[in-house]
Amino acid sequence: AGRYVTTTEVICGEADADGPSGEYVAGEHLCQVRVDPLDLSSDGYYLTTFHVPDHIAGERAIVTSFLEKVTFGPTMEEIDQLSSDYSQQGPYALAVWLERDLARP
Repeated sequence: AGRYVTTTEVICGEADADGPSGEYVAGEHLCQVRVDPLDLSSDGYYLTTFHVPDHIAGERAIVTSFLEKVTFGPTMEEIDQLSSDYSQQGPYALAVWLERDLARP
């Protein structure tokens, strides 16, 4: 079962230092999305809409923006793979990625 969350907090800024294992570098612009904690182990969160802001152009930027919203930080490999899928399938690739990710244990 999922739950509808009406409030989220988005915190954006520049990284003060390099991230662990090189996920990001000092000065890189990052955003963190916070949602209410889950009450039960069977609860989950669901992305119901994804809107590409007008200032984001290009397939890679769309994919990167999507993955930044639905993961705890995408790897370059994830961005490369989904960008390749997106170039072949368009926005449908995002839905397929999300469906696969939600099916993982």
